[in-house]
Amino acid sequence: TRLAAGGYKGIVKTWKVSPTGGLKDGTPFAGHSESVTTLAVSADGRFALSGSRDKTVKYWQFDTGKEFASFEGFDREVKAVWISPDGTQAKATD
Repeated sequence: TRLAAGGYKGIVKTWKVSPTGGLKDGTPFAGHSESVTTLAVSADGRFALSGSRDKTVKYWQFDTGKEFASFEGFDREVKAVWISPDGTQAKATD
């Protein structure tokens, strides 16, 4: 019912998908200072992780676009993020 895509301006854009496939703009996630390179959404659709060329990972609430946490300290751009099926674990790599 929802779609998300990371952009080169550091924003994750979201849409609500109707049963017929129509798209309606959702809440964007703004917080990265460089391109979004990877994105994962939790199995229940409530949360998302995004990684960026700015060497950070952001943890978001999908419906509101609220940033819950930012993780720094990566040596390079973040290449992959993952959320476990039960939502209790997350991983990221550069």
